[in-house]
Amino acid sequence: MPNQTPLLHLHRQVGARITEFAGWEMPLSYSGILAEAKAVRSSAGLFDISHMGRLDVSGPDAAKLLAISTVNDVDALQVGRGHYSLVLNEAGGVVDDVILLRIDSDRYLLVTNAINLGAVHARLAQTPVASAQVHDQTLGQAMLALQGPAAADVLGAVAGTQITALPYFGAARIEVAGVDCLVSRTGYTGEDGFELVCSAAHAEQLWKALLSFPSVVPCGLGARDVLRLEAGYPLYGHEINESTNPFEARLGWVVRSKSQFVGRQALESAGLLAANGAPQKQPERRLVGLRPSTRSVPRQGDLIEYQGELVGQITSGTFSPNLNASLAMGYVPTPLSSPGTVFIIRSGAKTQDAVASTLPFGSFGRARKRKE
Repeated sequence: MPNQTPLLHLHRQVGARITEFAGWEMPLSYSGILAEAKAVRSSAGLFDISHMGRLDVSGPDAAKLLAISTVNDVDALQVGRGHYSLVLNEAGGVVDDVILLRIDSDRYLLVTNAINLGAVHARLAQTPVASAQVHDQTLGQAMLALQGPAAADVLGAVAGTQITALPYFGAARIEVAGVDCLVSRTGYTGEDGFELVCSAAHAEQLWKALLSFPSVVPCGLGARDVLRLEAGYPLYGHEINESTNPFEARLGWVVRSKSQFVGRQALESAGLLAANGAPQKQPERRLVGLRPSTRSVPRQGDLIEYQGELVGQITSGTFSPNLNASLAMGYVPTPLSSPGTVFIIRSGAKTQDAVASTLPFGSFGRARKRKE
């Protein structure tokens, strides 16, 4: 039986479309995917993301455990700050992309994708570091995301200036509408926004308080997928998986650790991560944004051709209501990955031209142009 978010009864009461995702019953949409995606770009959207995995990592050697298990610079992470990171396998492939928040001197919160919680938990638990403990807190908590240009004003009205003063990727314990929350200024939409973790028992109180603002609309997984693709963010199982390394996924900027993390040797052996002064190589393939010539939406697995030859596959596609265009991402050989290269996308018997684009596809509040 699928897991249920503490707010599932409220989603059903308002007629949300419910879908099963990564072992959870989750709202897909309320007023409609495209309308919700537009609302996040213009005002604010509230997402129930309680399905995301939450691992408490604590103890004197918590930082050591995380430095072995993730690729970003854990030692540089100060209390009250967070960063985006990756968990790799021994071959350098991506086990999961994660958010790591440093809550205290020896306590961290590691947020995982729902589908990968078990795999990440197992890897941490099996890593031989004595003075570190890992506890799965997912089922006893709720997690909400308030995203959009109005998000800071809304939370400021119910939590004061402490919350609006949080820097990007800052984190703090703050009372929001009478509910004790761990708040981080993070998100998956490309907009400014916040993610709030609270006890499952207080989730309904928090959800209703934030939805009482006219500028806030409830949003489901469908809008979340549209928004992350507009912003050029990867989705596990689409752009990244255990056969994908960070550099071909344009995530090489995350690999900042000087520690001997799992997967480092494989990346160095392949020349993708510079070692001992050796020049860094380019990956054989690279993720690109694609702007199709029609409103027809490419789907995962559709073929990418260049001058009559098959060169790659689509990883994700959607219709963007904010850019009024179809968008896609996929992998192509690195020499063909420059913006402006024209490809053909083959969807069954149908074909259309598509032009390689920089990522993100549009100019949004937090999404930044990528060089890698």
